[in-house]
Amino acid sequence: MLTARPSSAISVAIVLVTAVFARFANAEPWLPAGDLALRSDIQILADAGIIKAPVMAWPLRWPDIARDVLADTDSEGYDSWVRSALNRVKRRARMEMRTGRVTTHVRAAAAENPRLLRTFEDTPRESGELEVGARWLGDRFAYRLQVTGALDPEDDKEIRLDGSYLGAVWGNTLFSVGYLDRWWGPGWDGSLILSNNPRPIPMLAIERNYSDPFETKWLKWLGPWTGQVFF
Repeated sequence: MLTARPSSAISVAIVLVTAVFARFANAEPWLPAGDLALRSDIQILADAGIIKAPVMAWPLRWPDIARDVLADTDSEGYDSWVRSALNRVKRRARMEMRTGRVTTHVRAAAAENPRLLRTFEDTPRESGELEVGARWLGDRFAYRLQVTGALDPEDDKEIRLDGSYLGAVWGNTLFSVGYLDRWWGPGWDGSLILSNNPRPIPMLAIERNYSDPFETKWLKWLGPWTGQVFF
């Protein structure tokens, strides 16, 4: 990622590093907050009724989204932009749901004037950042170890574990511990509930893996629902 107006030398370095390592990044149990293009596609599919799961509490869960999009095999009745979004999300879901392999990534970012107030977009928090990480996704467990080096950080934290996590599924419950960005609400420029403007805090989280409706007839009418609790 490259934002704002970094110097030409930094720009060249970032482009080279990203080009070499970007292809190694895949396999993830969550749709992380910060990807504007992916969020746009998700919203299009939710508005079209293809995605049934709630889509306002990020990070979303890939198993929930993948089940809806991969089950939709008849796309001829949709408008062209809906079909395009569906195909993109299907490809992304198949890539992110691959299991049993360790994958690595490197990300470099620079900004002359880092934004004090960020939007949903994953822009640099500091004037320079170099991030390296490794992740693995299995049938029940997943982890990501991610280390970021920050240049002249405002909080004096030059080494950060933002984005790292350990997750486990038990039944329809997903347990995780780590540092994940969270964005709650329909806004794109900001959120009064939770946003990715501050750095993620370390937390233990418990949430539903699939947003299936209640089985009892008294509550089934509520439709798909999700719930999250974190400490």
